[in-house]
Amino acid sequence: MRTSHSNRQAMARLCIVVPAYNESEGLQAFHSRLAAVLETLDLDSEVLYVDDGSSDDTYAVMRVLG
Repeated sequence: MRTSHSNRQAMARLCIVVPAYNESEGLQAFHSRLAAVLETLDLDSEVLYVDDGSSDDTYAVMRVLG
């Protein structure tokens, strides 16, 4: 069954942009805490991590977070 646009409620969307510079040690904990909060919200969300030229393993950690 197809629902017309006027009958559907649009789900709110949120994109969080997180710049990171040499944050490899704290990034996983931050991501876990942020994800826990986002799961409680009634909206469609995504997190966009940006490596700001780190000299540590920040980018590698970001890739694991997916």
